[in-house]
Amino acid sequence: MNTNNEYEEYEGQLLNSYISKDLDKTYKLYNNFFKKNFGKLLPKNKQIKVIDLGCGLGQMLYFFKQQGINDCSGIDLTEYNVETCNKLGFNVTKQDIVEFLKNTNEKFDIVIMNNVLEHFEKQDIPGMLEMLNAILTPLGKIMIIVPNCNNIYGISGYYTDITHKSAFTSKIFDQYGIMLNLNTKCYNLYPYPNIPIIDEICYIINFVRYKWGKVMSLLNGQKPFACYSKSMLCVYSKQKLSN
Repeated sequence: MNTNNEYEEYEGQLLNSYISKDLDKTYKLYNNFFKKNFGKLLPKNKQIKVIDLGCGLGQMLYFFKQQGINDCSGIDLTEYNVETCNKLGFNVTKQDIVEFLKNTNEKFDIVIMNNVLEHFEKQDIPGMLEMLNAILTPLGKIMIIVPNCNNIYGISGYYTDITHKSAFTSKIFDQYGIMLNLNTKCYNLYPYPNIPIIDEICYIINFVRYKWGKVMSLLNGQKPFACYSKSMLCVYSKQKLSN
């Protein structure tokens, strides 16, 4: 009985159970979310190389294609995800992330882990980040999305998935950055329902909420966290990140 493969297959099915079966609608919704949260972080030069580790159904690959970035690929362990992505024209292979990182000689300008890193054991995180850093180009970036355990709904999301193994806040990412000599910057991720006007209203409401979170931290004698959203984005790089 291969429990590891069974667990990995279950993990992929569990993640996909939260995604609409209407893939066209799903891609458009995620594209709007990524465009408004990631757009300003992408380089103007579209001739870059991107890989999405644990790419799922290719939501981020779709986003990068929409941004004119064509040299993007992904790996995933769930057969259904790989088959679906390839049918839609995405370059995705079935492969274990750790094995890929140990054996690849390729270098990438952007390395993505979208709701993946929290599925690794805590003691394995530093080694994982070192391997991600090793496949970066000199000006490259590691972009990691995880549930934010500094947010009550982020904590709830973390503990409603039995495959989650490591919890994160912006301060934890800062500590890993110091440990591995990486520049670190964390960002709030704003929810966007992809509805005109409603998107702008959601942004304003959440902007105020996140700022209020910083105020409450200060009033309680605590240095504010960088992020207060349900999910957050951490960007690691070898070069100094601008504000």
